[in-house]
Amino acid sequence: QAPMIRLVESIESGPEALVRLTIPDGQAPGSLPEGCYVEFSDVQGCAGISSHQEVSPCGEKVTAWKISSKPSDPVNSIRIGDTSGFPPHISGGLVTEKK
Repeated sequence: QAPMIRLVESIESGPEALVRLTIPDGQAPGSLPEGCYVEFSDVQGCAGISSHQEVSPCGEKVTAWKISSKPSDPVNSIRIGDTSGFPPHISGGLVTEKK
């Protein structure tokens, strides 16, 4: 199964940052699985968001963000970790599910 790809609409600054997404043409609708890892690319602003690293459950460092959500979150959104140390999001970007 191919990884899900979503377009970035906005990235909040702060702890548990909310990222709003849209579904690109040709991609199947659906939500990214809770707890999966995603990579960011082609983001304007938010310098460093594409190179963020986390430790996977296997103990390996991965260049990705582990996602989560809250019951009150809007449709087509994910939560990532703390983005308060990054410059503001200007525009664009892709989120790709890391398989």
